[in-house]
Amino acid sequence: MRQNLRVSLGAVVLALATLAAVIFALINFDQRTRFEVVYDGVAWLDTDHGIQASRVSPNSPATRAGVRPGDLLLTINSAPVTRAAEVARRLDSKRGSLQRLPKSLSRPRTTCES
Repeated sequence: MRQNLRVSLGAVVLALATLAAVIFALINFDQRTRFEVVYDGVAWLDTDHGIQASRVSPNSPATRAGVRPGDLLLTINSAPVTRAAEVARRLDSKRGSLQRLPKSLSRPRTTCES
């Protein structure tokens, strides 16, 4: 009798865990379909000197904003940027692009603000 109870209880727990996993998977899928990636056309890298533009796509918002490979991003909208992951968050929170938002870039021997 106890063995049957353990098997039944185990089956119920397994069924509930499976149901929870399916529900979380559906929620995750729904969130991924709604997520919009902010595209600025730059591959930003965290370096010892700051956030550096490693690649800039031609005809991208970043190219039109004057960003060049090797540039260091100092600020977006007058707020300092310390990590590459912050760039997308800042652009997403402002629903803007580097072309429209005020930013400060540093080039070797030059500092640009726009």
